[in-house]
Amino acid sequence: MCIICENKLVSFTFLDCSQCKILKTIPLIEKINSIICYNCPSLTQISDCNELIRLICCNCPLLQNIPQFQNLQNLDCSECISITQIPCIDNLTRLDCRNCLNLKEIQKCENLRYLDCSGCRLLEEIPQLNELVNLWCYKCPGLKRIMRSGQFTKIQKLCFSDCLFLNEIPSFTKLCVLVINNCPVLERVDFSKMQELKDFFTCESCPSLYIPYKDRQRLFDKKGKYLIFRLKRVQQRYRLKVLARKILNQIPRTVRVLNDMIVSYC
Repeated sequence: MCIICENKLVSFTFLDCSQCKILKTIPLIEKINSIICYNCPSLTQISDCNELIRLICCNCPLLQNIPQFQNLQNLDCSECISITQIPCIDNLTRLDCRNCLNLKEIQKCENLRYLDCSGCRLLEEIPQLNELVNLWCYKCPGLKRIMRSGQFTKIQKLCFSDCLFLNEIPSFTKLCVLVINNCPVLERVDFSKMQELKDFFTCESCPSLYIPYKDRQRLFDKKGKYLIFRLKRVQQRYRLKVLARKILNQIPRTVRVLNDMIVSYC
């Protein structure tokens, strides 16, 4: 039997027990600050190690709970299909919980800056995360809402795909990248405060979404700023696909309804 299972390791700073097929429990280790334990099919419990800073425990199918680590900053629990909740971890700055198929709740983490919850099919809400910068929500069919823009004052990259019940995206003042794909009931994206949206914007397969002319005009008219812009299948009256890295200064501003257009590498 391995010494981890016998609880004989009590004081060290780094542990890599990845792909240990018989490992069931990681015991309390007082001074540990980094644990890597991915692909451990029998792992069911990780003890609450107070000094832990990084935990990589992806693809541990029997692991059900993540302790409320006091000092944890980096957590990767992707493909842990039995986890149902991410607890409130105040010092957490990066969370990767992709493909946690039974994850229903992410509690408020005050300092979280990066969140990838792609493939979390039961997740319904993104909580208030004041420090969040990057949010990735690909293939989250249960997602219904995100908190209002007042709770996301620092967010810069926002990506949604296959969010079947998401019907509104509020305005974010510092947003520079926005990706929206296959959100069939999405009706409104508030561009009113998105003055920094200049690096990338794409919207595909959102048949309920209508973007007002004033917002379309502003997104085109960047005057010296670079823009990658693509719209596809956004209401029948405005179908557009544009990929441009230079200023689009030849499109007449008098065009109010555009049926079909493809422009590449302008």
